[in-house]
Amino acid sequence: MTTNIADAFDLVGKRWALQVVRELALGPQRYTDLLRRLAGISTNVLAARLLELQQAEVARRRLLPPPAGSALYELTERGRELGLIVLALDGWGTRTLQQPHESRSELARANGSRAVSAPDSPPIDGEPSPASRTSSSWSRR
Repeated sequence: MTTNIADAFDLVGKRWALQVVRELALGPQRYTDLLRRLAGISTNVLAARLLELQQAEVARRRLLPPPAGSALYELTERGRELGLIVLALDGWGTRTLQQPHESRSELARANGSRAVSAPDSPPIDGEPSPASRTSSSWSRR
């Protein structure tokens, strides 16, 4: 038996899904606009995420009347509810995870935990950077 949160993560936990929802939460987008705004996403992944979001009734494809003749992707009512959550998560990430490393380290110490640095960020709390680790598990093959 699955839980509702597991079902939700099955949809939004896929690669690029949250970013697609975030972009659509900002307003309707054409496919080409989404490709441009989501730098690095491949066309097949974007098409797959849009199809999955449509099947889950989170997004819909709306054809524009001539002379435009193009299609827009937009969130449904269900999708707008998810969009609010995704935008809130995006804001939280911006406020919390984009803080200077010292602030995150101080916050972690205040909470009794260790701060963890991202792979491409400077070390926190005197930990060696991932690039300086010599263990074979950290080396490229």
